[in-house]
Amino acid sequence: MSADLMTGIQTRWAATTALIALLPAASVKTGTTATATVPYATINKTGSDTVMRANSGDAVDEITVAIMVSDDDYDDAHAIMDQVKTAFDRADFALTGNDKVIGMFKADESEERDGDTIWRVTVEFRCQVYLAVGV
Repeated sequence: MSADLMTGIQTRWAATTALIALLPAASVKTGTTATATVPYATINKTGSDTVMRANSGDAVDEITVAIMVSDDDYDDAHAIMDQVKTAFDRADFALTGNDKVIGMFKADESEERDGDTIWRVTVEFRCQVYLAVGV
């Protein structure tokens, strides 16, 4: 399921004009990206919990996702992240089949400098995901 959520986030990114103007969807990866050229973004699942399960097998999971933007320019990194928050905070969107994100909420935000060159700005989101079974 988390792979489907990551793909859904990447798809939404690619469809958001303001985001792709700052960082093309091809520069957005899942997992770690040690060899990427800045700027780039990574999406990682950092946790998950089942919130509700129905007798039918349908469920609502809360999946925590961290989106990290890496750039050598502080202002550019924050400009990208501002658009990430605009596109995803309090968002809902369809996934594959009848699954869907019923709410994506900003939970935490941080920034750090990696050496003298790279700024890393991270926002953690809690995603409430409806998982339909057999429909």
